[in-house]
Amino acid sequence: SPTVATTIDADGTILIGTPKSSKTIADTVDAKALAALGDEGFILKSAKIGGHRGTIIAANTDRGLIYGAFAFLKKLQL
Repeated sequence: SPTVATTIDADGTILIGTPKSSKTIADTVDAKALAALGDEGFILKSAKIGGHRGTIIAANTDRGLIYGAFAFLKKLQL
């Protein structure tokens, strides 16, 4: 079952947020690439986060995060 955590301490973590809401996202995602996506775009990528393998869903707005979350769920189904 998913849990909400404030630290990344295991592989398989899914980190979702904006650079404003998460320092980890701000440090991990290229700010220029994210800015170029506008309000509805998102970045969905695998990355090492704090030494653990995980998935990042990042966007500039909540709307972009929703689109990113749905894209992630679609990839899981495939």
